[in-house]
Amino acid sequence: NHLDETRINILRINFILSQKLYLNKNRFTIIKKNFLPEHNFITDLNLNQNLISFIEDKSFKCTNNIVYFDLSSNKLRNLTSNTFIGLFRLTDLNLSFNMIEKITGNLFKENMELINLNLSNNLIKAIENNSFLSLNKLRRLFMDNNYPFSNLLIQNGNIFNGLKSLK
Repeated sequence: NHLDETRINILRINFILSQKLYLNKNRFTIIKKNFLPEHNFITDLNLNQNLISFIEDKSFKCTNNIVYFDLSSNKLRNLTSNTFIGLFRLTDLNLSFNMIEKITGNLFKENMELINLNLSNNLIKAIENNSFLSLNKLRRLFMDNNYPFSNLLIQNGNIFNGLKSLK
């Protein structure tokens, strides 16, 4: 399903049979809790180049089939430890070109299958302890073009715990 360049502001979808859902280049601003219906078949979700600034906690709780998720080029600033709850099979997550300032502890706690994580071109100034703890399978972590790494606030020096597979 391609719904590129529609003009919807708040995203909530009631019925989907497709495996790939492309909603890029729209004007979505908010992702509501359970915005996709239960028992959907979506494996690839593309929401890049929208105006998304807020994701309600547990918005993806019923979307446990998603493997590829692109949220790049939005206006995301704050992500909580409940933002990505339910994305158990997620292997690729693109959060580049947002305004993320802080990576909270346990942000990716349910994303244990994650292999590629792109956090480049944000405003990351702080990374909390255990932010990447559950990401044992992560092979690629992109964090280029953020706040100068030398000024990065690292709490307790354990931010990269769990990253055993990085290449």
